[in-house]
Amino acid sequence: MIRPFPNPPFLNLRRLPRRERMTICIALRASDGVVIAADAQESDRYYKRSQQKILPFISNPTMACAFTGAGDAGYLDAFFDYALKSIPVNANHNELELFFADKVKTFHEQHLFPLALQVDPPSIDILIGVYASCHTYVFVSHGSTLRKAFPHSAVGAGAHFASGLIYELSDKIRDLRRTELLAAYIIGMTKESIENCGKYTAIYSLHNSHAITTSEGSSQLRAPSELITHVSPRTIHAWEESFGTKWGPRQTELIDELIEEELGDSLSLQLDSQTSAGRQ
Repeated sequence: MIRPFPNPPFLNLRRLPRRERMTICIALRASDGVVIAADAQESDRYYKRSQQKILPFISNPTMACAFTGAGDAGYLDAFFDYALKSIPVNANHNELELFFADKVKTFHEQHLFPLALQVDPPSIDILIGVYASCHTYVFVSHGSTLRKAFPHSAVGAGAHFASGLIYELSDKIRDLRRTELLAAYIIGMTKESIENCGKYTAIYSLHNSHAITTSEGSSQLRAPSELITHVSPRTIHAWEESFGTKWGPRQTELIDELIEEELGDSLSLQLDSQTSAGRQ
């Protein structure tokens, strides 16, 4: 008699590791536009790789977007695809804010809320730079909510560290050209200081319209020649080398000078105090 095969042991089946964008993404509002910057590190907890995290989108001469975000890479990609399929290309900034808010809420309801009871539920945070209605804006999500960010914002594993740097350097944020360099510095320092932030840096800028005077003497806004531009990887790499070879040593030298200056002031005060005591 052929005996049946024994029951197989209980197998604890596990899914393949999720691709997580352990990342830092920032948006800085300059005087003439918005700078969006992000690192490129993506990890499945075993293997790290580079992945483009900023998705530029231009529909026509009146609207452009730069999408980025942090969280589960598959869900982020799915959200970007979901939003771009029906984005209203002729909408103004208020209509776009309502559109993205609805998309974020609906995406969470359909794809993320059903998984909320898992031990490690997936999550995403979205950062969107927008040119519309002749001006630039930044929208940032938190959970299923979306709001207009002003003036700056950061999401991802290094958000708290980067936000501190942004606050300290906020008075240095001026035009786009200078802000792009500051964005590279902030991302570079975050990559160096925060675990899970790394690889190369990408920087995109959305440009504001500028005022011109017509032949009739009236003033009107003219769209920029390019709604969205990016900084070349070679330039960013050169900047990052300068941060290590020039910026770092100069900061150390400045600290040394301040220490000596402070000690000198303290010594002068001590001598003055001793002189005054001797006179008494």
